[in-house]
Amino acid sequence: MVTFGEVIKYKELEYVYLAATEEIIYLAKILNRADGEAINRLYLKRQNQGALSNVKIADSPLYCFVQLTTNEYRDRLAHFHQPGQDFGRDYIMDSIGRLNDADLKEIKETITTGPVPIELKELVKNIEL
Repeated sequence: MVTFGEVIKYKELEYVYLAATEEIIYLAKILNRADGEAINRLYLKRQNQGALSNVKIADSPLYCFVQLTTNEYRDRLAHFHQPGQDFGRDYIMDSIGRLNDADLKEIKETITTGPVPIELKELVKNIEL
């Protein structure tokens, strides 16, 4: 059983497992360095233009991410844009790693205050770290 903060691989992409319901599995995609840098550049550009007064709670899910500090994923982004996935009941998730406590705390905070689905907020808010 995979739990909050574990990293899984699906179709050669890495994700952080967040939570699940009967129908939906919530994951944060771990962006490769190039994609992460592109999002970060856009984030900084918008921030410098004054377009985002508080980027972490901006209305756009595009800016909902955490820069990871876990050694294996250092300086990559866990991105929360479209976190709900339907892999089907036959997909078996295997953990390939786990994020450190600092990353888990920041992810939980970002989810509870950021522009993510309300259902995800409810599923994550009571997780003990």
